[in-house]
Amino acid sequence: MDQTEITLRPLTDEDIPLLAEWLDKEYIRKWFKEKEPWLNEIGERGGKYRFMTHFIVCHNDRRITPLCTKTSRKRTTPTRSAT
Repeated sequence: MDQTEITLRPLTDEDIPLLAEWLDKEYIRKWFKEKEPWLNEIGERGGKYRFMTHFIVCHNDRRITPLCTKTSRKRTTPTRSAT
């Protein structure tokens, strides 16, 4: 039986050319519009956009799409009810 594996891995600088290529595709451009703001976000992922985490989704080790999530750097303590 064939195995299918979907994995996430952190986006690296080596992925940026592929990301730029994806952003040029018509069916992606329809949703993401201009690619420069997205490439700027990726370029600033360690600075201005450090609150975001960027991944590459892989299917059987083949890069298939980028993924970005927003994370909060602020930790919150769960509230406890008084008993």
